[in-house]
Amino acid sequence: MGSLHAHVGNGHGRIMVSPGVKPEEARKIGFRYARTAQEALGMAFEKQGPDASVAVVRYGGHVLPIIDDEAVDRIADKTTREVKQKKKANGSGKAKE
Repeated sequence: MGSLHAHVGNGHGRIMVSPGVKPEEARKIGFRYARTAQEALGMAFEKQGPDASVAVVRYGGHVLPIIDDEAVDRIADKTTREVKQKKKANGSGKAKE
């Protein structure tokens, strides 16, 4: 599963949608949190207007800093489980997206 990170304005108002990150973790690293992509888009367009541009950063956890070991372990465990499930689902040794 991917993440949606909306960068609004001059580095302010970034919005994170990521099932592997808790709302308080998102806030610690300077993001507002939304439960769904639709909610994040609504927040962005409400702040910037209907002509706002939005960027989706897939695998955002790979480009954002992790701020504590507990979060690293939890996210790594979830990612490992997801990769194993994808491999099992497609019947090969390689995960498909």
